[in-house]
Amino acid sequence: MFNLSYNGLSSLRGFTPDRYINAGIMFPLANVFSCLMTGHASAIAIALVNMTIACVLVAAKVGILSFSFGKSLHFLNQLDPLRVTAICTAIIAAIFLLGSGGTSLVIIQGVSFLAFSVGNHIQSSPMLLKLKPTSAIEKALLHPALWYGVGYTFIGLTIAGGEALLDNWVAALFTIAGIVEIIASLVMSAGKVVNKAGPFIGVTIGTLFLFAAGIATNNWAGAACALSAGIGELDLAIQTQQAQNKVAKKTGVPVSLGVLTKPLQGLMDSVGIPKYGR
Repeated sequence: MFNLSYNGLSSLRGFTPDRYINAGIMFPLANVFSCLMTGHASAIAIALVNMTIACVLVAAKVGILSFSFGKSLHFLNQLDPLRVTAICTAIIAAIFLLGSGGTSLVIIQGVSFLAFSVGNHIQSSPMLLKLKPTSAIEKALLHPALWYGVGYTFIGLTIAGGEALLDNWVAALFTIAGIVEIIASLVMSAGKVVNKAGPFIGVTIGTLFLFAAGIATNNWAGAACALSAGIGELDLAIQTQQAQNKVAKKTGVPVSLGVLTKPLQGLMDSVGIPKYGR
């Protein structure tokens, strides 16, 4: 049994940008634009289903909708948008990789979606996020930004035309700059970075370069993909910063703010995003 009800816009609970424009919505939206670049009907359909489910879940989270499942499916009442996205991106990756026919751009898309699936799984798993890895390799592999960065690296090649990348030097420069920035953020996730929000900010900056590459190549779907993804990464940076602030409040040990995360905290303060989470 499944029940769904509309509570009206008056039920919205305290507006702040991160409650409504967040990774749960923006990542599925980016996936829709990414699939549109390939024109693959099955992948587009799955991405649209993913987007629809994510919108319902986020609407329920902020109070616009209410839904509930019967006893046999009660575990679905706690669905996380990113967990749904992890499943859908894995399916899309399988479609691309198994049905690529050796086409390089399709293989690149498949690898990117596989990386996104792993990143979304880690980000939506409370158990994995609570782990405290000690080695550099463990820190990198268990940081979602690593997997998002790998995915965007391959997506960047797709946005700029893959093998035709060097035909447009402006797009090539933006793509290379984006990939370099993303790789730098991946190094941060493996190193002794005290503030875990830093790698997310690095990936956000990388996607903005890829957005510029999409504009330079008139690839509007690619540009929209990169922009949506960047907003999602920024939201994860905000969530991570909030979690660290909450811990700092309890322990009395201040959060270390670096060149990337100090502007992030300033942004949160200026637009009214609660410092200690929702």
